[in-house]
Amino acid sequence: MTTEYRRPLPRPAHGHLAALTAALALLLPGTAAPVAASAAGAVKDGWIELAQIVRPGPVPVPAPPPAPPGPPTPPPLPAPPGPPPLPVALPPYYAGIAGQPVGPMDEAEIRRRIAAGEITERTLVWTEGMANWAPAGEVEAIAALLPGAQPAPAPAPRPAPAPAPAPAPAPVAVSPATNPSGWLAGRWRTEGLTMVEGIGMSPVEAVVEFFPDGTFRMDGALRVTIQGFGPAELTLEMTGSWRVQAATETQILLRRDGTLKMVSQVLGVSEETQEAGLVPLTVAGPDSYREEDLTYTRLR
Repeated sequence: MTTEYRRPLPRPAHGHLAALTAALALLLPGTAAPVAASAAGAVKDGWIELAQIVRPGPVPVPAPPPAPPGPPTPPPLPAPPGPPPLPVALPPYYAGIAGQPVGPMDEAEIRRRIAAGEITERTLVWTEGMANWAPAGEVEAIAALLPGAQPAPAPAPRPAPAPAPAPAPAPVAVSPATNPSGWLAGRWRTEGLTMVEGIGMSPVEAVVEFFPDGTFRMDGALRVTIQGFGPAELTLEMTGSWRVQAATETQILLRRDGTLKMVSQVLGVSEETQEAGLVPLTVAGPDSYREEDLTYTRLR
């Protein structure tokens, strides 16, 4: 329902009507345009029809209720990995080929020379930063290019140093007179000339060992020169038993029984002989004795 209020006002002049319209715009926001457009028609016979000005505004529309939250969404997938980094190019290398330094060579040239067999694991190579030439198999960058290259194994732990051996006990002093068997036991060596029947003096060398259990072994070689045939060598081997029959400070009478085997591929000889009897030994010093024309020296 619209209530009309009429109030007599003096008829304003045309300039006063514009001022009145501006005042109503301040009092009634949002109605200035209608008032300005119809103010001339609202003034009639000195009256302002306020009904044309005061009228109900629009009814506010309530805001819609918020929408319920939806199901949670998964996070975005991770970005795919990028390409691997490019391999680092080898620095230029020199190689010792045919006794001459060849280079500088890039990786392609090194691979070509490896394929051609000019660079192997033993070829010396060098590049800036190395103190000296080194075999290619010991330079990691070049060794990786060689055929059948395998990853370098982890260095094995260095074993603990072995304890120093205990010092050997001092030998017990023996003499040919008081303990001839103990003095003679051990290894003896001879090298010299001996008389060979029908041939003459011939070089011979041998090692004989007297074991404490009463056995012995001799290994040697006899070189002979046969007239009309030339030089030849006979291999000597003798095993058997031994015991001291009697002894003084300068003489040992040895009982020796054994089998002597002589072999010569050149002469086509392979024969065995039995030897048994007493053999006199002359004590020539603390560590030597003589048997006929040969001198034997103790081996430590």
